[in-house]
Order: sequence, then C-alpha cells, then structure tokens
Amino acid sequence: MNPNICHLSKDRIQLFRKNNGWSQEVLAKAAGVSVRTIQRVEKEGKCSLETHLALSSVFNLAPNELLDNYQGKLTTVSFQLLMKQLIGFTLVACLMALTISIFGQLSWFIDGVGLAFIILFACSCTVITFSSTYLVKSIAALKFLFVRDIPNMPMIQFLRFVLERQIIFVYLGAIIYGLIGVIAIHANYPWPSVTTNPEVLMVNVYGQKLIPLLYATIIAELLLRPIVTKIKALDVDTF
Repeated sequence: MNPNICHLSKDRIQLFRKNNGWSQEVLAKAAGVSVRTIQRVEKEGKCSLETHLALSSVFNLAPNELLDNYQGKLTTVSFQLLMKQLIGFTLVACLMALTISIFGQLSWFIDGVGLAFIILFACSCTVITFSSTYLVKSIAALKFLFVRDIPNMPMIQFLRFVLERQIIFVYLGAIIYGLIGVIAIHANYPWPSVTTNPEVLMVNVYGQKLIPLLYATIIAELLLRPIVTKIKALDVDTF
C-alpha cells in the first residue's frame, strides 16, 4: 500500500462541502487543488497526503476525521429529534391559529414595520459583532431545521454561538422597537384629533406595540433555538 495515498470518506467529504454551501469549484479553490482532484476524491475517496491535509484545513477538522475508517462519533442528528421538531412546528402553528381566531382578527396581529425592524436590527448586530460572512452562514443554517446530518466541526460549534447571540439580538430589537413606540405615544399625548375615549385608544395602541415581541418570540424560539439545540445534540452521546 502506498503510504502517500489516503483513503477518505466520500460521503463525509460531500456532506461537509454541501453543508458549507460550496460547489466542487469553490472547495477546489479553497483547498488549492484542481476541480478534477475534488471530483476524484468524492468519487473514489483516494487522494494524496497533501490533498488530505488541505481538505482537513479547509473544513477545520483533524486529518483523521476525514479518513474512511474513522471511528469517531457520528454527526447525525437523530430521526427522533427531527420528528419532534416537525410535530412541534405543527402544534405551535395550530395553537397560534386557534388563539388568533378566538381573540381577534388576523389583521390585528400584522405589523410589517415592526417585523422589518427586528430582522434588520438582528442582522446589523450580527455584522457588527461578528461579520457579514457569519450573517450569511447563519441564514444558510436555517436548512438545519430540515436535515438530519450536521457536521460536528469547530466552525459549526462557533455558528451555534452566533445563533445564540442572534436570539438575544432579536429580543433586543423587539424591546427597542416597543420602547420607541411608547415614547412616541407619550410625546404626542393627548392627541388633539381624539376627543372620545382617548384612554381606550391608548390601550389599543399599547397592545399594537406588543406585536413585535410576538414576532421576536416566533423567530427566536421556532427558528433559531431549534438549530442551536440540534448542534448541541452533537456533543451528547444519548439524546
């Protein structure tokens, strides 16, 4: 056996590449090898030692984690976890629809400006705190809601840290938007154009300022936190 020929896991190479959202051309450029080399590795699993080390560096993995005979922990999120996620989405959606039908009309719960503010605020904070690269990666990570396989690699664990901070950013965005609304309400009160029951109208306006907090809860707890939970599950032997 040629000691300079490495036998890598074809499936693992493809999994890591696709989970990073890379084409074979992008991976080849990042690793400093030809596209033909990447195609051969993904088809045959064979490559030179130099290519093996280059791919390990690109994926931020220990070299032995790419070997075909690697016996380390698998990075597959359990099917049970995936089913729990889908069932949870369904139950929450049904509960929200029932609640809206009981307490009011759908139009009462729509605030496009508030939703846009929360999303833009969270995105801006992510770029300032981390970088635009991790903003893009965190958006791409939404696919983890619907997949079973997540690579257990340092970059993914750092992405979990980014997502945890984004949960905070989302709630902060809702709070700041609500505070701005409250200040605006009191700065213009009493309203000259309102002569009948201004107190009742103020209560209604206060209620509308709580809608973005509902949006923040949905984004944080139904989109971001489940991904964080899945990534955390990679470090647990039994979930």
